[in-house]
Amino acid sequence: MPENYDLSGVAELNEKKVAELKATKRAALPFFTLALILGLIPLIGWFFFGPILFLMGLWYLFVLSRTHYTLTDKRVIKGRSIASTVGEEMPISVISNVQLHKPIWGKIFGYGSVTLIPDSGRVGVSHRGQKALSKIILRKPEEFAQAVQRLRFATPAQSR
Repeated sequence: MPENYDLSGVAELNEKKVAELKATKRAALPFFTLALILGLIPLIGWFFFGPILFLMGLWYLFVLSRTHYTLTDKRVIKGRSIASTVGEEMPISVISNVQLHKPIWGKIFGYGSVTLIPDSGRVGVSHRGQKALSKIILRKPEEFAQAVQRLRFATPAQSR
């Protein structure tokens, strides 16, 4: 975890950490691959598209390296620490749907993303102030989605 992202509230809420994950850096590989391919095209690729995609890949790689996820028995926490610390969380009790997305690049490079949708049922629409927690980018998103589903359907006695 980044040193300035505080999860001390987990102990105060009697929560049990189920998983602590970092975003996969593999999601930046498409930028580098396209930069390499376009860099092979004379003039246009060398001086314009290749360097731009390469710089975008570097920025995305930096952002992903500073993103962390914590799954507890009561909530999902997403933390990112770049210039300032930003944290998002979603209680397990309000999750109505777990969406898994593996783009073609994700299938090639071995990553995918998970979106947690609250009771409202739509991404971008808040339910009791709770928006969807999206772009949880992981190396094995299926395992994370299954863990969230298990917690969603666990009885209160099982989650303790």
